[in-house]
Amino acid sequence: MTLTQQFLIVTIFPLSFLGMIIYLWRSEARRGVTLRLWSLTLILGSVWASSILRVYGGLSFSSWLIFGWGVVGRYALSLMALSVLLATLQFLSISRERGAVAVGISAVLITISLGLDSSLWGTYLPLFRVAGTAVRQFDLWAGIWVASWLVSVLSAWLLTRQVRSRLPLSLYFNQMNYWSLMLTLFAIGGMLASVQQPGRVTWQEAGLLLILPAAFVGTVSIRSSQLPDLQLAVRLLLRRLSGTLIIFGLSWLALWVITEQLDALPVAAHNLLLVAAAALFAGFFTLIYRLVNQATSRLFLPSAWQVAIARTTYRNLLAALPDPEQLANAFLQVLQADLGVKEIWLFVPEDGEDEALVLRPFASKGNTPPQTVQFAADSPFTLYMREQRSLLMQHDIDILRDFRELDSAEREMLEAWQHVLFVPMYVGDRLAGLLALGAKQGGLPYNQTDFSQLRTLAEQAGPLLTQARHMAHLQQVNEQVHQDMQTLALDKRHLQALNQLYARFVEQVSPELKRPFHSINEQIQQARGQLEETQRETLQQQVSEVETTLDRFVQTASRLRGRDQFQFEMVRLDEAARAAQRHLRNMAEARQVHIEFDPVAKTPPVLGDHSQLIEAVQHILHNAIKFNKIGGVINITCGTTSSEVYLRILDTGVGMPPERLENLWTGFPALRPDNSNSNGTRPARLGLTLARFIIDAHGGRIEAESKYGSGSAFSIYLPLQD
Repeated sequence: MTLTQQFLIVTIFPLSFLGMIIYLWRSEARRGVTLRLWSLTLILGSVWASSILRVYGGLSFSSWLIFGWGVVGRYALSLMALSVLLATLQFLSISRERGAVAVGISAVLITISLGLDSSLWGTYLPLFRVAGTAVRQFDLWAGIWVASWLVSVLSAWLLTRQVRSRLPLSLYFNQMNYWSLMLTLFAIGGMLASVQQPGRVTWQEAGLLLILPAAFVGTVSIRSSQLPDLQLAVRLLLRRLSGTLIIFGLSWLALWVITEQLDALPVAAHNLLLVAAAALFAGFFTLIYRLVNQATSRLFLPSAWQVAIARTTYRNLLAALPDPEQLANAFLQVLQADLGVKEIWLFVPEDGEDEALVLRPFASKGNTPPQTVQFAADSPFTLYMREQRSLLMQHDIDILRDFRELDSAEREMLEAWQHVLFVPMYVGDRLAGLLALGAKQGGLPYNQTDFSQLRTLAEQAGPLLTQARHMAHLQQVNEQVHQDMQTLALDKRHLQALNQLYARFVEQVSPELKRPFHSINEQIQQARGQLEETQRETLQQQVSEVETTLDRFVQTASRLRGRDQFQFEMVRLDEAARAAQRHLRNMAEARQVHIEFDPVAKTPPVLGDHSQLIEAVQHILHNAIKFNKIGGVINITCGTTSSEVYLRILDTGVGMPPERLENLWTGFPALRPDNSNSNGTRPARLGLTLARFIIDAHGGRIEAESKYGSGSAFSIYLPLQD
């Protein structure tokens, strides 16, 4: 590899530091001084990394450029360590008094090392002895120079460990773990980079390979506060790296074997064997991928593997779910016993107005939870619970910037609960519950084992609890439907009994009502010689009117009695109208009434009784023909609205006055002979009453419009099926 190629490859290192700066400033992280100090750290890291390029410049760089570049890079490392210390003090919100000593010592050591650098000033100190050992100026300078950056990194690491030791397990605690990892990698990389050999940068490159990921870890820690557990993240990284390396190695080995075998075979058979080898390789790769994935999951993520087994087990338990409240109380009891928690609350979420998060208490151990509480849709607490699956500590709510915009009333409510840990329970992508845990007995903090156990139990109990609640709700609905069906059955039997009683009453009362008229007619015939002709005709006419009225009453009762059964199916209203038109064709021709009915398109089907709908339309159409003018016209139209099918019958008859139209549908019509209508207007008929009854039974409605002397319009509306 040429020097130019090596130069281009090494250029990636300083550019990586600059890329982190762009990545940091393009993110939503806005930490003020911390962001600027860490950006300065990355700039100094880029300067130090670029100094390695001087070795690969060859004759393109002068000796003075190479020398000056090396000096700048050497002290850029010390200044980078000092900047790390300053960023740590700001990131951890440590008082200036506590960090001033470390910063001062580091600055003094950098200044002293700069003054003792003989390569800069050309002055040399004479040899001197310390404890009987001769010490050169270079040895003194090297020790102070190493100490100049080591004191900064070591001070930052000790301060981080001190702050971390006082924190409970939380998201902020995770940030401290990542920051400690960054300082550890920086310290090891700095020690490797401290090995200075003229003309060789192997040790500096080795140190750079550790400081570069240290800078990335620090950048991620500043950029995001919602970091996963470090141990879990390392396990995931190892699992992916090991799986990738194993699959790569086995795939490379398989391809090597295939190519070696092909070389030993005739050229003519290569194509066929390549196809067969490709198929075998695909099957081999699929099998190896599954086996490696399972093996690495068991090795590096045992808890995740156990969760997968637990999910399979919970599916087998769904057939025998207990009462949801019993299940919730049993779940809380297990948590209370295993974790030693004094108080646990379980809330179930509900959607409030404007997508607010409503938490309703469902079960508890310890004190009684509060009544239903509500968090706004844009509340940081709501957003975290709906979007994150991580555990949340009360300490995180108090200090993290993500919760700075939390409403004061919501913050006070959470503090009043006096709970230290919140665990969201998910089913798929939906929040199914929220656990609020109080402090552990004895004041002990929650540890990583507690967190793993909580995650596992929440993933198992969330689906079980959701299924149990759904089953309980379905059981309640089923009981309500069963109760309604029993009520409807009783009502149906009651109506059938009333209908039978009504039928027997009509059958029995009809002869009794008609019997007196035979006696009256006989007496009129016997008294024929005693009455004048006019009196006798008047008396017979009155008796005839009363008898006709009773006949109509019996006829009406008989027709109403047959309206207790409907056979519903999918029918079309326009077909019912055509059938009614055919039934009344002779009547229309006799009265010289022309019926116009030519729908543009077929109406969609509705749920109805075909014969009953034909009768309803026929009653309205009969009314329109009967009270139309000789030679009049009836226009029938049909169509659909957004949710209904309509049929409109418009005639050119005599119409109705407004007062008659208002009382058209109230009660039964007056039962009197047709010729008793003295005012000449169309009287109310029983057919209209029956038509309205039929349409109402279908869930529809009838509307009537009329103008006296200008005809009438009757419209039938039936609902469309979803």
